[in-house]
Amino acid sequence: MLKALHIRLMLWDLSKNGYRAWWLWLFNGFNLAMARSYWNAAREQNRVLKSGTARADGAEPLATHLSALLELDCDDVLVDAIIQRAYNLAWNNPTAQDASTDETMDSVVEDFAISSPLDALASWWSSLVLSRVLARSLDDSADAAAATPSPPTDLDVAMRTAPPSSRSHARALAAQAVFSAAEADIAAALDALPHPPPASAPGSAAVLNLIAQSPVPASVLEALTMAKAVALSTSTPRARAVAAAALDAYAPDEARLELLSGVAAHRALRAFAGDAELAAGARAGLERVARALRLWAGRDAARRLGLSARAQAAVVARCLRVSKEVVGVVDPASEVDEGFVSDEAPGRPAGAL
Repeated sequence: MLKALHIRLMLWDLSKNGYRAWWLWLFNGFNLAMARSYWNAAREQNRVLKSGTARADGAEPLATHLSALLELDCDDVLVDAIIQRAYNLAWNNPTAQDASTDETMDSVVEDFAISSPLDALASWWSSLVLSRVLARSLDDSADAAAATPSPPTDLDVAMRTAPPSSRSHARALAAQAVFSAAEADIAAALDALPHPPPASAPGSAAVLNLIAQSPVPASVLEALTMAKAVALSTSTPRARAVAAAALDAYAPDEARLELLSGVAAHRALRAFAGDAELAAGARAGLERVARALRLWAGRDAARRLGLSARAQAAVVARCLRVSKEVVGVVDPASEVDEGFVSDEAPGRPAGAL
């Protein structure tokens, strides 16, 4: 498995330009074939080791997340977006050099849970798959506003391939909680977050932690807050009041929204705007969420995160409808809307949200 990755890295300079000449095109095909051969051989060896029928040179089966990654096709995992970042890491270049900017993938090198090149590979892959799942969920929700789609199968792949205790694992579990809004999934996501070490008992030596704990991404905390609010919105009257208060206090920043927090806020917006009682108790929060989502989804940054033009238009239209029906703003058709514009668009007119 590691040999397949090393082959792709060592020959990356030539293979990434492999279509500029016929002999480089052949070289690129040879490179991919070699990597695929080593990947498949590693998969077979790992299956034998897991079955317990043979042990060679003290070899042990791979960790669970690496075994799940190895079961995928080599060509699907060792994609350009991942190999470019691995190449940058190997040569001590900035992570996003010659690659599209993606905060979830670029932060892998800062994660204390990543302890090997294969862990980094698994985390990059999990982050890439999760981004696709989240972007697709906004597109799917455009067809059925009131429906709650089941989590895509790719979400299971993202959870199984993410290294334990890593940021990518926390994001995948938070996404699962957002899609299901189930108490069990929310609790599982919270348990996976890093916890401060317990205070030492009186008289005992303090435990020295030489490595700082990996910080929890803000998008994970926001997503879990929204998932919990949606879960409480279908419970007892007291729980519904708590959920409305939580959303009413939420003030998202459109400039800092990620796919995970954006999807979570969008699902909370749908759940609360469709319930007159909840909407009345979280009116100010719904106004802020609708405005932030409208600005976030309508700009070029959302397209770079993977949102299709259809998903962008659907999110913007929903936010405008919520602003009109729940918050009570003027008819958006009479305004110049700054939601579905580029980052260079002029400021909105006075009086617009």
